Amino acid sequence: MKYIIPILFLSCSLFGQSLRLDQNSRYNHFIDRLDILYGGLPGYSTAIKNHDTKALAIWLVANLDELFAIDKSEARHFLNQYNFQNFEEATRNNTLKHYVDSSNVFYTINEEEKISENIYTDQKPILKYFFKNPHHFYSLNTKDLQLRLDPIFDISSGYAKDDTNTVFRNTRGLRINGYIDDKIYFHTEIVENQARFNNYVEDYINEYDAIPGYGLYKDYKSAIIKKLSGHDFLTARGYVGLPISKSVSIELGHSNHLLGNGMRSLLLSDFSNSYFYLKFNTRVWKLNYQNIFAELNAVSPNGLPGDQLVPKKYMANHFLTIALRKNLEFGLFETVIFSRENHFEFQYLNPIILYRFVEHSIGSPDNVILGTNFKWNPFNGMSLYGQFALDEFNTAFLNQSDWWANKYAVQGGIKYLNILGVNQLDGQAEVNIVRPYTYSHGSSIEALPNQSVSNYSHNNLTLAHPLGSNFKEFMLSLRYRPSNRLLIAGRINYAQKGLDEDGKNYGGNILTSNESRVDDYGVTLLQGNVNTIKTMVLNVQYEIFKNFYLDLNCLARNSSYEEATLSDKKTLFIGLGVRANMAKEEHNF
Repeated sequence: MKYIIPILFLSCSLFGQSLRLDQNSRYNHFIDRLDILYGGLPGYSTAIKNHDTKALAIWLVANLDELFAIDKSEARHFLNQYNFQNFEEATRNNTLKHYVDSSNVFYTINEEEKISENIYTDQKPILKYFFKNPHHFYSLNTKDLQLRLDPIFDISSGYAKDDTNTVFRNTRGLRINGYIDDKIYFHTEIVENQARFNNYVEDYINEYDAIPGYGLYKDYKSAIIKKLSGHDFLTARGYVGLPISKSVSIELGHSNHLLGNGMRSLLLSDFSNSYFYLKFNTRVWKLNYQNIFAELNAVSPNGLPGDQLVPKKYMANHFLTIALRKNLEFGLFETVIFSRENHFEFQYLNPIILYRFVEHSIGSPDNVILGTNFKWNPFNGMSLYGQFALDEFNTAFLNQSDWWANKYAVQGGIKYLNILGVNQLDGQAEVNIVRPYTYSHGSSIEALPNQSVSNYSHNNLTLAHPLGSNFKEFMLSLRYRPSNRLLIAGRINYAQKGLDEDGKNYGGNILTSNESRVDDYGVTLLQGNVNTIKTMVLNVQYEIFKNFYLDLNCLARNSSYEEATLSDKKTLFIGLGVRANMAKEEHNF
């Protein structure tokens, strides 16, 4: 009998790489559960947020019967979301336990028996063309083109105590993704926004001339609703990629990236807005190797007068992970940030060389950051993880603990799933500590003589932790999913950060040149005016229809200062919203 497999991707030994999950996707926590509870995808790095959707689908089809009920439901949600029943391959794959025939009937290979529940959900389309698949507004499937088109929106508002302005969000957009010739994958989305945020986010925007995650904006005032004002910002993300061998893929696009296993990343986070990049991803044996070459904005265009070209800088990084054991993963990271007036530093294009050596050989003008990442699942249901970043490696840091150039960051965390045997009750705790002046630099260009341009930022937004440097932080999160449609999530943050004061650079602002530091020695964590931040968040999400959500959002935040030169600030907010086909966004800092 000839078996039809609903996935073009045959196995990890054949052509790999496909449309990747967004790092904010609802499925990222689901992948965590697959990794920690079920062993996850063999040879796959959970620290590189480049999850291959076809590879994940092949694992899910093979292991569907092993999943808990709600995880099984989420697996079906994922398989329908990416419409894998429309990919067919006539070659039998002996690694699969199951296959789906052209009628969507679920069989076992050995017994050829129908199972009462099907993997895929179809429905009668609306007006013949729309919602053939309940997950997608429009789907097109031909021999050479698979296309999915979905509207995006997020409409929300709420009450913020002691805030005379209305906190609201009005987001509308469109997402298109799919495949050409069953190999080339593409993704694009364009989103228009009007919004006014909670007071602490507005303070951040005013200080850095950029909206976290978005960057450029202009002022907005409603012509319909009096006293409704905020920011108007447009964002577009997109990429195209293809496998160039059975183990290597290439991707060109405009987006951001995330590395690590924690709620934060001290190596590369998605806190900044999108940037132009070229990425290579290689998976061989137990190794996963990713290279990113990117063009960044040295400053925010909102901070420049008139219409002029934003000064550029560049980033090159590579991240290598190895699965030492099935439950143990270790990674090495290196990145360099540099500025050239009119060109890329072509020596950094070498994907298999130490950037610190290159940077040293051309006169040490650039900002090199080294790092490590680890994840260990000691037993079923628990995962330990951490990161270490070292900015500007110098052996002197080994015996001079208070030297200013001891620029490093440390993370440690634990994930505990199905707490006390309660299915879908998952917890996570994390600690982050970053020394003063970490991620900063001293180089400048003629157009920006008073600001560092080789700091670890894009568009004035940090490429690592939202708090920048000179801080310590503790985070605790709990999430409970009692049913397929309902998700309850809570989070507590406690952070202390040393701020600059009286015009002195105490090392908390990574944009400021570290050549203006207060001293070379005696540099300690939390020097400057200490800002203590306490945050509690509760989010309730209910999926009314496929990818259509009703949200309840509650936030309490208190920001106080050791020195009375700055006023304490409290934030109390409760709001409601509806959204479709986009992840919930939080300004968690």
